[in-house]
Order: sequence, then structure tokens, then C-alpha cells
Amino acid sequence: MASVLVALAAAYFAPCGALAVTTLYQENFDSLQLQPSVDEIFPFPRAFTHQAPPGWIRDASDVPGVNSPDVGVFEWEGWSFAHREFWTDVNKLPSGAPSGREEFHLGQGTIAVADPDSWNDLGDPANTLGFYNTFLTTPRLPLDVVESEEQLRLVFDSSWKGGCCDDGEEFDPNGNNQTGVIRVRTFDANNTFINDFEVLRWESDPANPPLPGEGIVKTDNFNERVYVDLLDLGGVSLSELVAAASTGGAASFEVEFGMEDAGDDGWWGVDNVEMAAYSLLLGDMNLSGDLDAGDIDDFALALLDFDAYRMKNYGEFPVTRGSLDGRFDFDDIDWFVGLMEGKGFSSVSQSLSYALAGVPEPSSGAIALVAIGAAGVRRRLGPRDR
Repeated sequence: MASVLVALAAAYFAPCGALAVTTLYQENFDSLQLQPSVDEIFPFPRAFTHQAPPGWIRDASDVPGVNSPDVGVFEWEGWSFAHREFWTDVNKLPSGAPSGREEFHLGQGTIAVADPDSWNDLGDPANTLGFYNTFLTTPRLPLDVVESEEQLRLVFDSSWKGGCCDDGEEFDPNGNNQTGVIRVRTFDANNTFINDFEVLRWESDPANPPLPGEGIVKTDNFNERVYVDLLDLGGVSLSELVAAASTGGAASFEVEFGMEDAGDDGWWGVDNVEMAAYSLLLGDMNLSGDLDAGDIDDFALALLDFDAYRMKNYGEFPVTRGSLDGRFDFDDIDWFVGLMEGKGFSSVSQSLSYALAGVPEPSSGAIALVAIGAAGVRRRLGPRDR
């Protein structure tokens, strides 16, 4: 999929032509040419490839025994791009029961996957050689197309199963701790590296969790959409970086997906990667860049179905645009009606009343904003830093 600037397919054009959300990049891996399996015995002509999309960098150099015919299942030596059906079918349990991979319904066609569990099936390298570390990096994305008042959001579909603490005693007394990390790197106008920093860290060892603000022990989730707001890039606000991009400062950035310190553990499947820039306008519930009739529909949707609203609007929390007090609830209706009627829209109350007919007010009275941000996340050393 081309990395040119494109508008989000579901974004609406406002009367003035402004867009509230712009996709800087998107990739679903479906354009890759897949090859038959090598070590996996399964009749699937289009199974997998290790050839990354144009501009992406796949690094499997820190996978123990990489390219050795007797160690590690070749298909899963580092990040792989596999047809979802191939990945799920060859990884059924010995009993023939499903493994959980088949629950990744958000991932379709070709997906990116790091699967140390399947990799370790040949030669048991996680207990004889070392732990599985692999990295996948996006093309560099320009910052000069982002307005200073906008924010960046990374969105992707994910299937995660962790694992820890039962491999590698011969060479690492701390044992395995499957860890998923997303890092952002910035570069100046001359493509000179400036800095890198973590924006997401998922670990697996419940007895040794990351420090507060540095990550989480990730609960297994085989099918979810993940939203990461890049509010702060390495201690510098996005607006400062955007301003610097026009004066010789940070001109581009890239995103790295890392699987680290994994043994005979689980997997991380990723699909539908998007990087979007978006602006904030109170009342603009459908992210169109202006106040319009669609905002009334989406305000009602947010009250009716919180998750459906977030799914439709790229992970946006309704409280961000639909409230003045940091709590999105039925008390915001009067404010929203006044805002829309002040812009010349009529019958707003009637439209909301019709949409919400028969819907009781939630007993909680509110839905609080939970931000997934990079602010305060300190960088931890990865395998390549040790």
C-alpha cells in the first residue's frame, strides 16, 4: 500500500473542505507476494514471506540460529508476513483444537506476525541458544505535513499472547519475558538520527512488572484494536517538533515494532497499521473538521454505545470533543444542543430525543477519559542496548 498522504476513507468533508483527520500512512500487508511454506508441512501456495513492504525494515539478526536449517522454524524466524489462514491452520494444537490465533478476526489476508512459540518447535533454540528478538520498522514519515495544533495517533489491529519464566535457565537466570515494544525515532532534515523513545511496552512476567509509567503486564488479547496517542515525542511536544521541522529540526520519524526476550512463549500479530494526524474542535463528534449534522448522530451514538463510537472514529474518546468537564454523560446534552443551535442547526433536541428514546441514563453517570499517551514513559534498555 502506497505511503502517500491519503484521507481516511471514513472521514467526512466539511462544507469548507477541511479534514479533521488525515492519514499519514497506512499498510495492511495484502500487496505482498507470498511463497509456499518451507519448514511447515502444509499445502498452502501463498503462505508467507520475509520480504517487507517497500520502505519497511525487517530485522531478524538477533533471532538465535537464524538461517540455520536445524534450528528454528524458518517461516517464523523473526517478523514474518503470513496469510492469516496459513498462520492459524499450521498452529493448531496437537489435539487439533484451535490455539487462539484464529480469533484474530480484525486481521485479514496477510498479517505481520512474530511467533516465538512456533519458531521454537525446531531445535528448541529458546532453551539452547538464546531468546527471540526481532524488529519491524515503518518507512520514515514527514512531520512537515502535520499542523502544529494537530496530534498524532498510531492505530493497529493486534493479537497478543504472552509468556514468561520457563525457558533459558542455562544461559539467563532471569528467564524469558516476552515483551512487545513500540519505539519512535526522530530524524532531522538531513536524516540524521536525533533520539528514540518508547510509546508502548507490554511485558509478560506478573512477578516483575514494569515500573509505573514504563509499561504494563499485558493480558492476553487475541483480537483488539490498539490506539497510541503520540502526545509527547521524547520529552518534546508534538507542536514543538512540527515547528522545528520547518527550521532544520526534527523533519521525520519512524515507528518500530519490537518483540524482545521471548522464549517458547506466544505471539504478536499486527495488521492494518495507520498513522493519523487529527485536530480538536469541541462538538465535532464525527471528526469532519467542522460542526455539521453528522455530529448530532455521533453524539447520540457515543451515549448509546461507547465502543461503537470509538471504533467508528479511530479510537477517539467522546469526552474529548463532547464535554467541557472531563466527563461524558447525559449532563452534556444541554451544552451540546446549545452549541449546535448556536451554529444555526435546528431541532437538535428533537433529533437527540428520537435517537435516545427508551435509553436509560447509565448508573455510573459518566464515562471518564483514559488517555494512551507517551508522556512520562521513560525509555528502557532493549536487547540491542545491553
